Amino acid sequence: MRLIYDPSAEADLNTIFDYIAHHNPRAAEDTIIRLEQTILLLSRFPRLKRVGRIEGTRELKTPRIPYRIVYTIEEHTLRILNVIHGRRNWP
Repeated sequence: MRLIYDPSAEADLNTIFDYIAHHNPRAAEDTIIRLEQTILLLSRFPRLKRVGRIEGTRELKTPRIPYRIVYTIEEHTLRILNVIHGRRNWP
């Protein structure tokens, strides 16, 4: 399955990295690596996760880190829409 990051998801990942790196650069790198590994695994089994809060989306809570990945499945493409901290009020 093809994997595409929306600009908003790329911005989310950059913001997450910058925020964590301000306090602990190594933890920022580890967090981004975990998120990217989770997204790659998700691309293999995209329909296993729950239906999203917004119609037409799906969501995955990431293991061991407090983030939620919001995505859509479009034919043979997994589109990552957002990466959201679990405490953030969304949508």
